[in-house]
Amino acid sequence: MINEEDCKRLREEWVNSIEKVMAERNLGKTCYNCGSDEGVELHHVVPLKLGGTNKLSNIVVLCHKCHMAAHYGRHINDYIGCDRETINAKIRSTRERKRLKRQQEEAAFGDYVHGRIGLKECRERISRPGKGRIDRLKSFIDYCDRHFIDCVYNGIDGRIENGEKPRMGQRIGYVVYKNGDRENIFWN
Repeated sequence: MINEEDCKRLREEWVNSIEKVMAERNLGKTCYNCGSDEGVELHHVVPLKLGGTNKLSNIVVLCHKCHMAAHYGRHINDYIGCDRETINAKIRSTRERKRLKRQQEEAAFGDYVHGRIGLKECRERISRPGKGRIDRLKSFIDYCDRHFIDCVYNGIDGRIENGEKPRMGQRIGYVVYKNGDRENIFWN
């Protein structure tokens, strides 16, 4: 993963680069995915923000529909027979779902970190039921980074499984921040 400045620089370099001219000349004008020759565009196989390059070996020709499918994680069949306006509406819909999911995760992680819910309820609220740790989820890692959190111990589930009902104000865990400060979590 590269930083935003390097990614921006690579994008700006790509616009007028010899690599782009070579790709347009050497890769043809047929979509690699569906064979269409309408509205073809150049696509970075490994995105620049994930460490991809502007080299010819990282470029593929895609039609607009396949290009949108590649960028927005949808199957190409979602775009077949669609005009550009419909494609853009589907993209907006996907973005809105992702935004709502991020908000839901943010609220669940906040409640977990502040001791309002345990791990089990947190996993259910972020639609990842089952057992396992959340501290390895990218969205939780991002949440902790934004709030300068190094680690969280929330013992609500363990107490409930042992037959205890936490009392209001009872210490049930702690949060360690990146600066070394430690804050107790109390049942509330």
